[in-house]
Amino acid sequence: MASTETTGSFVEKKNGKNKAAADTKAPTSKKEGASVYKAEELAAGAEEAFGTTQECVLAALRQDGITECTKEEADKIVKAFRGRKVE
Repeated sequence: MASTETTGSFVEKKNGKNKAAADTKAPTSKKEGASVYKAEELAAGAEEAFGTTQECVLAALRQDGITECTKEEADKIVKAFRGRKVE
């Protein structure tokens, strides 16, 4: 019998979405000289930078699989996360 299982490509279903095991996105900033921060660093300054809690910033970045990004990218992600409809 032929197996349809692919070795080495583990896929997990989470929140109705398929996620690959190595689910980390690289920073997408193309700006020269833009500082890239770790998610934990961005969360540490959450109230001053984004007007929200550390947990909110971490949840927003983790949902998108972001481990590092610029402050501007994080701001967009956090705003979208906070503005989404809860079902």
